[in-house]
Parts: sequence; structure tokens; C-alpha cells
Amino acid sequence: MRTRQLKQLDEAVCISTGTPIFEAAQLMSRKGIGCLVVTDDESRPVGIVTDRDLTLRAVAWPQDPKATPVSEVMTAPVECVDEKGGMAEVMKRMTALGVRRIPITRAGCAIGLVSFDDIVQELSFNINSLSIGAAEGLADSRRQAKREEFVEDAEHMLQALRMRLRSANWHAKQHFLDELDDVREHVSKALKGKAL
Repeated sequence: MRTRQLKQLDEAVCISTGTPIFEAAQLMSRKGIGCLVVTDDESRPVGIVTDRDLTLRAVAWPQDPKATPVSEVMTAPVECVDEKGGMAEVMKRMTALGVRRIPITRAGCAIGLVSFDDIVQELSFNINSLSIGAAEGLADSRRQAKREEFVEDAEHMLQALRMRLRSANWHAKQHFLDELDDVREHVSKALKGKAL
């Protein structure tokens, strides 16, 4: 499978381990986000704190939220993926760890964050791109009988991929990406006239 590079990353909003949980909650609210990357003094990720962590851990604690550091409620340690890795690596780590967010690093420092929602969005974009390619190929297919077979096959593959996207679980994602690559190659070759 071709490696997808990590093109557009959400910015990693970072806080230090000593930041009070009250300030962490305020920062999430101001930025409209649900996750903060907790870093050490050298900007290396050491944990993640989510809105869920604050709700389930911090609110239930008897300590003062203005005095309790985020290190008391964060999820640690945190697994990261280097920026040179691809989406396949991110998905592999997410699947293995059962997490929905992975910090992205450069030279060990947090530079971005990829979420499960980002992966679903990329898959949707890929399916849309394939659909557009198939629609463009339809005009040419009217002139050639073999192209009609191609369009029908492509539509069946796209429909099957759409159905799988709706019901895909974590373990099916890698297989799903492989199938998307196969369909993309097939569509590309056919539209260039190489598959006919």
C-alpha cells in the first residue's frame, strides 16, 4: 500500500504538566477543542488530556480544580507518530492502542494532532474523488463497450466501499485503505486508456 503523508494536521494545542485543570478546561473552551497535548519542558509530549478526562476524572475528584495540575488527570504515557510517517502508521497505532487521537512530532516535539475524525474525513474525500473520476469516465464509456464494463465495475466497487465506510471498525480500516488504493489505480488506468 502506498504511504499517505500527513499533509494537513490540526495544530497541537499544548500545555505543561503543571497547568491547573481549571485552566486546561478554560483553554479547551476558548479554542473550541476537546483535547490538549501535555508536554514537558522541552515540548515533548508526555500525555493527553481530553474533555472526557476533565469530565470523568477531574470533576469527580475532591481536589480544587484551580490547584490540581493536569498531570493528575491526563492519560499517560502517550504514543506519537513522527511527521514523516503516513496515515497508515497513524491508523495502525490508533487500532493497536484503541485511541482516537495521536500527536504528531518533529524531532520529538509536538507539532500536530490527528484524530479519528480526520481519518474518516480523508476516507470520505477519497471516495468522493473516486466518484468524480468514475463520473468523468462515464462520458467516454458511451463510445466504447469496454468502458461500459469498467464504469459498472467501478460503481460496484465504490458502492461496496461506501457501505464498508459506514460500518467499518478499527480493525477494518487498514484493509479499507488498501482497497481504496486498488480502486484509485484501476480508475486512473482506465481513464488514461491503459486498462482497456
